[in-house]
Amino acid sequence: MKILLIDDHIGISTMLAKFLRLKEHECYTSNDGRNGLALLNSKNFDVVLLDLAMPEFTGFDVIEQLYQSGKIKENKIILFTAAAITDEGIWELFDKGVYACIRKPIELSSIIRIIEGYSRHKISSYSTYTKLSEDDYQARKTERQKTMRTDHILASYDTEERKITEAIGFLKDGIQNNESAIFLIRKGLDVEDLKSQMRSNGIAVDSLLAEKSLFIIENEKWYMPDKKVDKARILKQWEELINACLKNGKKGVRAFGMADCFFENDFVKDLLDYESSLPEKFNIHVTGICAYKKNDIGLLSDDELKKLKGCHGHVWLSQ
Repeated sequence: MKILLIDDHIGISTMLAKFLRLKEHECYTSNDGRNGLALLNSKNFDVVLLDLAMPEFTGFDVIEQLYQSGKIKENKIILFTAAAITDEGIWELFDKGVYACIRKPIELSSIIRIIEGYSRHKISSYSTYTKLSEDDYQARKTERQKTMRTDHILASYDTEERKITEAIGFLKDGIQNNESAIFLIRKGLDVEDLKSQMRSNGIAVDSLLAEKSLFIIENEKWYMPDKKVDKARILKQWEELINACLKNGKKGVRAFGMADCFFENDFVKDLLDYESSLPEKFNIHVTGICAYKKNDIGLLSDDELKKLKGCHGHVWLSQ
């Protein structure tokens, strides 16, 4: 199928596009709502994956433009969103011609099932909704444009090689987008070898470290320097780092954090408490990948895994 993915997060859209191409779909990406709308008006697509909560020109604006032009029914639009929108609001979008909606956190298997099965994802038992007044619609639109999103990704890996390869690509995309990059690595990882791999992928490691645009930190030193998990201290660290990035004129923050230290030190309950306490929004664009070993995910109970998934906007687990 020919698929268009519209999402302002370059890292997320790049990785999702790679996944779809592995499934033998032809995938185009746009990281801007206006550009995405232009592509829709110039090309034909079998499916459109549309994020709602984009800055400046949102997914709501894309839908409204297509609806006003009468072209919305020509496109199979599938929403995926963590935006604060009611079930009634989503049914209003269905009424305008949106095909399906997947609420975050999502799993890749859900996207494939809906893309390939064309089955509308039922979000609730609502069959009616109340239309928004124009004033209410404009007020919500203004509020959305003031809001900076945090994308929080749960990912698992069956090998360390795959984990590091994805981390380097993810952080490189952020650096090229004038975002700070934070790499929380496992204890014992060869830092010099890691830097060499990053350099071979075109990342100017030494200068970025010197100007504090790149941070490579051992995860235990970040999360549990005194062998205990102090949630308030960790959150304060993130706040201070993000504020420093703002002062340095960065557009956002990319963080790739290996989570093995929580399992090795028997802090799984503390991990779940910490993950659930992370704020939904910061005052800068933040994209974080919480990287787990596939085997560690397998140690979680069904309830623990459900809680962990619920803390994230995207769920990408190895099968």
